[in-house]
Amino acid sequence: MIWELIRSNQRKSVALFFFLGLLIVTMGFVFGVILDPRGDPTIIIFVSLIIWLAYSALAYFGGPDWLLRVSAARQVTADTDRRLFNVVEEMKIAAGLPTMPKIYIMNEDAMNALAVGRNPENSSIVVTSGLLSRLDRDELQGVVAHELSHIINRDALFMTFAGAALGSVALLSNLFWRSLGFARFKSKSSRDASGIVVFWILALALAAVGVVLAQIFYFAIARKREYLADASAARLTRYPQGLASALEKIDDSAEVLVHFNDITAPMFIANPVHGKRFEYLIMNTHPPIKDRIKILRRLSGASYKDYQLAYSSVMRKRLISNRILNAEREMPLRQPLSPAPAESRIDIKRSIGDTLLAADDFIFLNCACGLKIKVPPQLDIRTIDCPRCGHRFAGSLKAT
Repeated sequence: MIWELIRSNQRKSVALFFFLGLLIVTMGFVFGVILDPRGDPTIIIFVSLIIWLAYSALAYFGGPDWLLRVSAARQVTADTDRRLFNVVEEMKIAAGLPTMPKIYIMNEDAMNALAVGRNPENSSIVVTSGLLSRLDRDELQGVVAHELSHIINRDALFMTFAGAALGSVALLSNLFWRSLGFARFKSKSSRDASGIVVFWILALALAAVGVVLAQIFYFAIARKREYLADASAARLTRYPQGLASALEKIDDSAEVLVHFNDITAPMFIANPVHGKRFEYLIMNTHPPIKDRIKILRRLSGASYKDYQLAYSSVMRKRLISNRILNAEREMPLRQPLSPAPAESRIDIKRSIGDTLLAADDFIFLNCACGLKIKVPPQLDIRTIDCPRCGHRFAGSLKAT
């Protein structure tokens, strides 16, 4: 049934892709007629298609790397953060992914996470240091499962392509407004004045509201995908209370995310743009967190059928098709994991700080006196003395 969900998402992605493509072609034709009534509008159409295809190609081949750079994320491994690596590996196995996603950490106090990638074979999970320091293992599993679900359901690729198409629409609208001063206002003899007026009205409407309409259509689908990722996460972890608790902590957090833009914002588990006062706006890329929490708290099982029942009780509408629900089997919930030994907030932050330094190729020297010396990779020296006991490290300065 997961493949039914993936195919359904793919069909909707293709529909959105061609809807935005048709909008771009229509904008190119209308703008061409207005800007040069005596010329050939197919030239503007061709330019519009080139812009759209160029944006899409860049998004497919270079989008994930660019998104990671925008997020200022640093890659970590099992050696640098064993807990996070183990959780991602557990969810990767539960999801049946063929390849282990790359793992990145953003050095941000805000609590958030996102997934990027063209397909399950080329994907990455990104979490903030603030999220990592405040979630227990069950909660972290829920967030990681949610992000992995975006990869499995092909949402990460959809969001990248949709962002490229929206960028194309915005660029065409901007070029139209800037080109009005150079427009030729004399019509062809074959076109009457009323026809030109109609084209002007249509062109102005497309330039003014085309971007907004495209965004509303895109955001409506994006909001639905967040609910589906929550449903898939509950299915993977079989403990929806973990994700619900994580969302509560994210909702209660006051820290603001720094490294994001209009393209990456819809890809985070919680919208970094709008605050709580704006979460019910139609232009919000995410459904209200409180609604998502209510649904997760009402789950009596981990299947899509259980999620649909809880979703219907809260939202009073359908989310998942009957074809998927009819193929579902019962999935009982599991018990919460045993709590790990309590660590102080200072120890947790220090551990995450070491993880980020290791990602930046710092060398760690563990002295016999108990002091850990952190050596920057660019420091070109052959020896270093422990500031506490005076022990001298010499040679390659590799970690002991």
